[in-house]
Amino acid sequence: MANKPVKDMYAPLIEAETNGENYDVSTEDIIARFKQWQKTSSFRIVDVDPASVKIEFDKLPKDVAEFVKEAVEFCPDLIMDDEEAEIPHLIEQLKKTKKFGFWWD
Repeated sequence: MANKPVKDMYAPLIEAETNGENYDVSTEDIIARFKQWQKTSSFRIVDVDPASVKIEFDKLPKDVAEFVKEAVEFCPDLIMDDEEAEIPHLIEQLKKTKKFGFWWD
C-alpha cells in the first residue's frame, strides 16, 4: 500500500488567508518567512486563523535569541510594552515549550 502524499504544511495558511495586513504582511510573506526559518530549524504549524498562527518546533533554531528577534521584527504585536523585558521572556518560553505564536492585530 502506497503512502498518502503529504499535505502542504502551508495550505492551512492559504485556506485561512492568514495575514498581518495592518503591517503589510501577506499570506505569501508569512509562508516565505517560515520557509526561510525551516532552513535552520524544524517546526509544524499547529493552529491557524486569519490573524494568527502557532508553530511547534521539532528542532529549535541554533540561535533561539536571533530567531525571537527576527520574529519580533516580523510580528511587532509579540511585544506589548517593553522589548528589553519581553524578548528574554519569549526566548525562555520558546526553549521551555518549543511553541511559538504569531498574531497581527
